[in-house]
Amino acid sequence: KEIWSPIVIRERTLPSGFSGAFTLENRYGFTDASQCSFHWRLDRLAGPDATSDGTTVVARGSARAPSIPPGATGQLKLDLPAEWNLADVLVLSVNDPQGRLLWIWTWPLSGANDFRALLETPSPTGTTTTTSAASDTFDVQSGELTVHFGRQTGLLLGVERGGQTYSLAN
Repeated sequence: KEIWSPIVIRERTLPSGFSGAFTLENRYGFTDASQCSFHWRLDRLAGPDATSDGTTVVARGSARAPSIPPGATGQLKLDLPAEWNLADVLVLSVNDPQGRLLWIWTWPLSGANDFRALLETPSPTGTTTTTSAASDTFDVQSGELTVHFGRQTGLLLGVERGGQTYSLAN
């Protein structure tokens, strides 16, 4: 769906000093980008010690694109609240002039160091979780449990506990 979306946000990651502005490309043949509707949301993700999963919406709003004719590029400015960077995720969606969803973009707001600091704090059971990175894996260890993730794919590659490796095949 992303490949065919006639509205494209060029930013794959948010730059340091992000001001709420995105580079918007209008790939429509006959529709101005201002005819589309844009909606943003700031979410807080459940932490590893949370008793429930899911997200909490911190703030939400809509943005009006300026007139960007077909084939042109312009700026989409979000009017984010002052403390927007305290959320974990920024979600932006765009609907076509008929109200159909074209695409949803998601950007993490917390840095890797914030995540690492969260993991390295003692849990209520007194166990400390640590992370390490090799050239091809990202490992998370808590007590006797070690979980290996692929750095490129994010897929779960292996699980070990107390010297025993658990098979993920079949």
